[in-house]
Amino acid sequence: MNAQLTLTPDPLAIATCWRRKNPVAYEQIVRWSYEDASMGYRPSIALYVELLRRPHFAYRLGLRRMDSKFLIRNALRADLARLIMREEPALKFATREAYSDSWRTP
Repeated sequence: MNAQLTLTPDPLAIATCWRRKNPVAYEQIVRWSYEDASMGYRPSIALYVELLRRPHFAYRLGLRRMDSKFLIRNALRADLARLIMREEPALKFATREAYSDSWRTP
């Protein structure tokens, strides 16, 4: 018997790790996403990331101000959007097709 272990890494592992380290920021992104979707707007991960990076912009726009800035690399934005869509099926972000979309059902 020749059994071989096959591991399939989660393509969104880095986004999952970021969420675990920054739960308040992640929850805020999800909250803003639901607020925009409820008003008929498509959620914008790029906007939410900028608001987290620069909390004074959120304050100027009359949004709940976050107490601190968060480090979010631009390369992480698409994976965060995909992670949110995977965990919150009601939310849809504009994304291009990628390997990490393998979790979606055809």
